Amino acid sequence: MGIRLTGPDDTVSAGPQPVAGTVRERVVTVTLLAAPLAGAMAWAISARAVLPLRRLQRRTSGLDLRSSATRLEHTRTRIEVDDLAHTVQTVFARYDQQAVRTNGALYTTVVQRARR
Repeated sequence: MGIRLTGPDDTVSAGPQPVAGTVRERVVTVTLLAAPLAGAMAWAISARAVLPLRRLQRRTSGLDLRSSATRLEHTRTRIEVDDLAHTVQTVFARYDQQAVRTNGALYTTVVQRARR
């Protein structure tokens, strides 16, 4: 590859100069190779990054609050998904508390009507 220096009055060239079509072909070739490679790398990195969320989703999707006492068991991993798992556990705990209060209120209503 040669050099080309352009000054205010003159242009100096030394060595073999690239042909304009060759440079354009190189740019197109590199772009066509780099774009899919970059996309594949981004997909692989993002797939790895969301693995903890996928695991949490799998664990929670099988839980049915109405028919089972099974709750989410999560081992802390020191990443952001721990906060989400804690929130889900809190929601389940609140649901359980509300179910106990509702059952108590329904029982009280049934007992009061039976006494009448």
